[in-house]
Amino acid sequence: MGKNRQPKRGGFQNQQNNGQKTKADMVEELKQAQKDKIDASLITDERVAAKMEELEKAKTDLKTEYKEKELALAEREEKLNEKEKQQQEKEKKLADTEAQIKKQCESAVAEEVARIKGDERAIREAEKTAIYKEWEEDKTNQKKELEEYVKEQRNKVDEELKKAHSERLEAEEKKLERIHEADKAIEDKRAELTKEYEDKMSEFVKKKHEYEEMLRELKEDRADFEEDQEYVKRLKEKYSQYSEEEVLKLREQIAHFEARIKSDEEIIKEYRDKNTRMESSLLDDDGHSLVVRIQELEGQLEEANQKNDELANMPSVDEIERLRAKAKELETVRVALDDEKQKRNEAEAKISAYAMSARELENARVAAAALESLNNQLQMKLKYISEQYKTTQESKFKVLLDIDSEISEQGIYNPKGFGKSLKDLCDYIRSYGSARKGLYYSIETIRVFIASLAAADRASRLLILQGLSGTGKSSLPRLVAEALGAECKRVSVQPSWRDNRELLGYDNDFTNRFKETEFTKYLYEASALPNRNKLYIILLDEMNLARIEYYFADFLSVLEETDKSKWTVPLVSGYSELDEDQKPKYLDYSNEAANICITSNVWFVGTANNDDSTSLITDKVYDRAQVLDMDERESEFKSRKPAQISMDIDELIGLFDTAKSDDSNRMNEADREKIRQVDEYLKEMDITFGNRIVSQMEDFIPVYIACGGEKNEAIDYFLTHKILRKLDERYEPYLVEKLEDLRQCLNDTYGEGVFKQSLEKIKKLTEKIQG
Repeated sequence: MGKNRQPKRGGFQNQQNNGQKTKADMVEELKQAQKDKIDASLITDERVAAKMEELEKAKTDLKTEYKEKELALAEREEKLNEKEKQQQEKEKKLADTEAQIKKQCESAVAEEVARIKGDERAIREAEKTAIYKEWEEDKTNQKKELEEYVKEQRNKVDEELKKAHSERLEAEEKKLERIHEADKAIEDKRAELTKEYEDKMSEFVKKKHEYEEMLRELKEDRADFEEDQEYVKRLKEKYSQYSEEEVLKLREQIAHFEARIKSDEEIIKEYRDKNTRMESSLLDDDGHSLVVRIQELEGQLEEANQKNDELANMPSVDEIERLRAKAKELETVRVALDDEKQKRNEAEAKISAYAMSARELENARVAAAALESLNNQLQMKLKYISEQYKTTQESKFKVLLDIDSEISEQGIYNPKGFGKSLKDLCDYIRSYGSARKGLYYSIETIRVFIASLAAADRASRLLILQGLSGTGKSSLPRLVAEALGAECKRVSVQPSWRDNRELLGYDNDFTNRFKETEFTKYLYEASALPNRNKLYIILLDEMNLARIEYYFADFLSVLEETDKSKWTVPLVSGYSELDEDQKPKYLDYSNEAANICITSNVWFVGTANNDDSTSLITDKVYDRAQVLDMDERESEFKSRKPAQISMDIDELIGLFDTAKSDDSNRMNEADREKIRQVDEYLKEMDITFGNRIVSQMEDFIPVYIACGGEKNEAIDYFLTHKILRKLDERYEPYLVEKLEDLRQCLNDTYGEGVFKQSLEKIKKLTEKIQG
């Protein structure tokens, strides 16, 4: 760089250099000339010449000696090369021997470690057995003391119960007597109403026969009226044979008859109005209204009147007399019709009376049905009271007692163990999934899952697997459990869950029973003493269908306690039970309540889909949980089918503790300083590494490295999925510049492109904000 900064010579000086020699060249020429002059003068000197001959001779001797030594040195070098080759062969043999010895040492160490672990497991099992035996002895002694106390109290209670039972029986007997009396009264009333109904029905049938007789007579009258019509028709035929004078006389007479007919029509109209009101109530045998029949007769009567008008032109006096006679007959018919109408009105009145009786009978039937229903209700209530009395004599936690009975028949869980490293464990789980289950996961996914179990050990014990459908979120915890010989219990979260009763169950005051859910059964089974050395994973499938804080808040709060003896959640408050045989063995009964325990062998794993049908997971939950994003499926790969293993929780926690205690895996002060530098850029976007997240990283990173990963990968994963995730729902324009600053900081601090996940996340966030 110094040469580049020297100023350039001018163009004139360059021309001088081309035309003449530089001072340095002239000096060199003068020195060379002086040297040649000195050499020439030395040669002329005899003494110098003699000396030069000696020097030449010495030079020749030296050359000869040099060649001899060079040959000797070549021979020696050849010998040394041969010795070096032999030495290399010896070193190679030594390295092979050393490798063999090292391999034998490692094998011996592994065998010794396995033997020590076997002895340790045997010692631990013996200690467990001894502790369990002491616990059983203490429990037996306490049980004896409690049995004596309970026996004494039970005698008192039995006396009180006998007294209460006798009083209750007396009350029940009195109640039964009242019920029997009510039954008898109901039966008597029913018999009375039945008899009354039958009497009224017989009277109604009699009236019906009378009404049918009246209809028959009306039909006969109708036949007579039709004969009259035929007669009028014949008169009309004769009308055309008479003279006009006779017709005029007949018209005068007909006018007189018309006046009378008009008067009769008014009377008929009044009766017609009355008949209209009874139209809907009277029916003949054919189902037709009697009023309609009468209207037909009246229509025929009008036709007869019209025919009488036509008879006005009849010339014969005899025919007029006959017509008058016929008019009289018609009047007679009208009178008969009035009589029929009167009879019809009477019939309608009787029918109305029958209808009233039918309504009364129907009311009686309704009353009888009500009394019968009341009797049934009293019988059901009596049955319910009897069942309640029986229920009060049984335990509130019958289902948990049944689980106690099943567990009492099994031994303490004591598997053979794995005996290898966390890296081997991850490789085994991945191979197990591909070869045995057809499930394919990347090694990074398996490492993150195992390291997340370690990071959640001291925190919420909650893992959230989120991402697209079909990426194997629900299958991963099942695979891990099956591969390790553990238990994975699935619970489906429902959108209607609003509190922890949906998750744990509820106390039914009416039946005096606690309604346990599947979740409660699984958690209680895991807390049983014989199972506490077995890994349990409780899978909350689609856990964000309901708000997690609604039903899981008690667990998030309790699991932050550093004292694991406080990891309890109440099932029933104000619980007391004197009979020890009616109390589940593995519940906690502190604070006058029945509490379920969350033991160290339980982890909760929830799956989450982010779509319109689910609830948003809040930062409160994300900060406490370990998050594993699964956005794509792993390609299929082949692997050897591994042998099935089983390991207990002590071995798994031991592997976690070994990884955390290795200083080479843990974060050092330089790592923390880098995180503080990154955190300064995060704070400008209102997000930060909090104490909780840093504490989780202290557990996550060593285990991730022990699983075969690298420290920067672990830090990159945490930054992406725990910190930068908080910017997913933010769109402030100023974030674009801040994200670019963060990207530059990551590249400067950790190296260009080292934090691949974080850089990709920053790119996506920038594109989202810019639209």
